[in-house]
Amino acid sequence: MRTPEIKLGCSDEKKFEIVDQITQTLAAKYAATLIDGIRLAISDTGWGLVRASNTSPYLTVRVEGKTKEEVLQIKNILARELEKYPEVQDTLDTEHVASLSGKLGWR
Repeated sequence: MRTPEIKLGCSDEKKFEIVDQITQTLAAKYAATLIDGIRLAISDTGWGLVRASNTSPYLTVRVEGKTKEEVLQIKNILARELEKYPEVQDTLDTEHVASLSGKLGWR
C-alpha cells in the first residue's frame, strides 16, 4: 500500500534547507538514502520519502508500507517532523493513507 505523490507548499528559498534539517534529524534514527532528498527505511517493508521539488515551490512526500497501519505509522513520523517548520504550508493527513483535501491536491 502506498500514498500518492503528496505536495506540500514551501518557498523555493526554504525548501532545500528544511529537507537538510529533516535529514539530519531522521537519518540519526533510521536507515536513510540521501539521494535527491531523504528516503527512510523505517522497516523491512516500509519507507518514507521527503524531497524538495527542483522546479516548483513545494516538498514532495511519498510513503509505502505492507499494510495501511504501517503506511500511517510512517506518515505520522514524517508529519511530526514536518510540522516543526511553519514554512511548510500544509500538513499531512495522519488518519488516512490519502485524502484530496490538501492545498496542492493529495495529502
